[in-house]
Amino acid sequence: MQNLLHELLVNERQDCSGLLAKAGNIVETRLVVTQNLISGDSDNVEFILQQQSELDARELHICGIYHSSHVSEATLARLTTLYQSALGRRPECYLRLDPDQPGRIDARLYRDASHHQQITLHMVEDET
Repeated sequence: MQNLLHELLVNERQDCSGLLAKAGNIVETRLVVTQNLISGDSDNVEFILQQQSELDARELHICGIYHSSHVSEATLARLTTLYQSALGRRPECYLRLDPDQPGRIDARLYRDASHHQQITLHMVEDET
């Protein structure tokens, strides 16, 4: 989560989005997806498949999408299409990061890209 928040702060009003990977029920890492990657291009699908292959060695799998509240609906739709084209399934979740709250950044987890089906988000402190 700290890496996501740092990315959000660095990119403040620009698009901040990518993929989440988990082991079991815990999101362990993120894959930053640049604007150049967000298309249905077969090279981009191959990139996601290569990333998943590398994650397999760590027993992680891509499970969802994260994005800032500033990401356009079109960008989110393209990222969802890329996810589905590469992995053959819908994202399990969408993590929406909202930096516009005074003094804090809100993080909310949803089952759908339209942000109607909220999921309870539990954050676990890193024990290392």
